[in-house]
Amino acid sequence: MKVSYAFMALATIVVGVSGEAAVKTRRRSREQMMTDLIERQALREQKLEEMLSERKAQLSDHQAGRSLLSGDDHARVSRQMEAFGKKLETMKTMTDKDRSEMLQREMEMMDQINSRTGAHRRKMEL
Repeated sequence: MKVSYAFMALATIVVGVSGEAAVKTRRRSREQMMTDLIERQALREQKLEEMLSERKAQLSDHQAGRSLLSGDDHARVSRQMEAFGKKLETMKTMTDKDRSEMLQREMEMMDQINSRTGAHRRKMEL
């Protein structure tokens, strides 16, 4: 009997400690997620600038006769250039409030995904 009480007490302590660590990890990971989202947004903007620049160069080379594009390719590159330009303009003209709301929505989506993943893990552990 003494062994089973000692084991239960030890298990209770371990579960309590791991629960506190999980809360700290969640809090820290939430802050890290926000940092990651901000960095990802900056990288997305940078990548759009690169892709827009590439499409402009392709059209410029085509017009100069250096690298001719087929009709379909010319249409595709032109559409992409327009779309990338619009996206980039939208990103650059966002207010701080708009950025904050967008980040908040992304955090909520990530929380939903994490909660589903966590529930799935708990089911698998049982």
